[in-house]
Amino acid sequence: MTRRPLVYVAHPVTTYGTPHERAVLDRLAVVLRQAELIDPSTLYASTDEWLADWPRMVVTIDALVLFSEPDGTVGAGCLREMAEVWGWGLPVALFDDTGLREVRSVRVFPQGQRTPARTASVAGGRPVDPAALLASSLARRGDAA
Repeated sequence: MTRRPLVYVAHPVTTYGTPHERAVLDRLAVVLRQAELIDPSTLYASTDEWLADWPRMVVTIDALVLFSEPDGTVGAGCLREMAEVWGWGLPVALFDDTGLREVRSVRVFPQGQRTPARTASVAGGRPVDPAALLASSLARRGDAA
């Protein structure tokens, strides 16, 4: 039996519990209804918990979808998650007001302008088809029909 793809939804801790977070997660649940979404804001009670579990988590997921603050910024944790997921050869997509997109650029703020909670801005590129994102994760795992 094929399991649903596991998609980790990376987003800044500064969005946890906000109307922005709820609205984006609700929209994403519709767009990726064939996947099981993993929301770190409900999974981890602290940064220490996330740091302890992340090495196990990253090898169990099939893809990562990132959303940012409304101004396009993310913190250091999101950058780490994206980099490690890319390092495992897994798909990463940005979810914004226009839908799923390729990550076109990541601009790390200069020293003195960045904080752990506001480290970089992320911009989207070409659209990503949700079915293709999930199919690529299934093919990578060898679960494709």
